[in-house]
Amino acid sequence: PDQSSRYADASRDRNPIHLDPEFARKAGLGDVILHGLCTMAMSGRSVLELVGDGDPRRLTRLSVRFSKPVRNGSTLPTRAWRTEGGVKFTILDESGEPVITHGLAEITIFHRRLTDYCSWKNRIPPMSYCCYMENRVIAR
Repeated sequence: PDQSSRYADASRDRNPIHLDPEFARKAGLGDVILHGLCTMAMSGRSVLELVGDGDPRRLTRLSVRFSKPVRNGSTLPTRAWRTEGGVKFTILDESGEPVITHGLAEITIFHRRLTDYCSWKNRIPPMSYCCYMENRVIAR
């Protein structure tokens, strides 16, 4: 329930619609709402957990369309599907209404793990080979 407050401190975005329930009500929001970029970050993490082994280095692009404000404490189910251009996704609120639509995550898919290259035929290739593979993967 204090996600807005924690994100406000980290981002230095202390807009009262995210922190002050009375101000948010006067603005017609009913209650404080979560920062859009916080919602976006949580959606990226959710998609990574579904299709990217939870590894943030694999996320190379994230785009969304915000369709509805999110309240603190909300549970946000994720629907994701793979396409040629990446992973498309929608984030819903508890009532099943979309809060993020047109989500697109480009995720680097490893064809082999770095350890597969480093243990090839029971011998370790030169360190520069391992470092090159790791850097190439991270950069993507």
